[in-house]
Amino acid sequence: MPHHLQQQHQEQQQQHHQQQHQQHQQQQQQQHQHQQHQQTTLERHGAQHTLAQTTAYAASLAPALSDYQLAASAVQQHQQAQLAHLYLSALLERRAAAARQRVTNLLATARHVAALMLASAREASCQQAAAATLTEWTACPSGALACPQQQLEEQQHGQQACEAYAPAAARWHGPP
Repeated sequence: MPHHLQQQHQEQQQQHHQQQHQQHQQQQQQQHQHQQHQQTTLERHGAQHTLAQTTAYAASLAPALSDYQLAASAVQQHQQAQLAHLYLSALLERRAAAARQRVTNLLATARHVAALMLASAREASCQQAAAATLTEWTACPSGALACPQQQLEEQQHGQQACEAYAPAAARWHGPP
């Protein structure tokens, strides 16, 4: 084979090798791009799937959150009602205690006034009886020794008048 043909043959082989090498590189680049595209697509699908799952999970939590908020509101209202009940109970108890104390004080005052009135009436009655006895003794013509029966009757009358008030006075002076 002549030299120039041999050289031409070698150049053709080199070009052929270079073409094969370029084709091989292009195929590798295409494969790499295809793989990158597939990976990006998979990642996008994965992200979309995760987002969909997260959205669905959040949506599934919404009723539970609503129920929780309702329950929390009900608990708060119940606690407020309990506090109001306790406050009103304490207020009513204080007012009832004050009213009981006023009634007790009024009864004590009424008993005291009644006892004073009773004692005054008793004293007046006894004084009237004594005055009547004295009048009758003064009217007796022969003095004290001549009227023993009348003296005894007047004394008994005065004593009975005073004793008639004793049970009522004891009731008013006694325990309530």
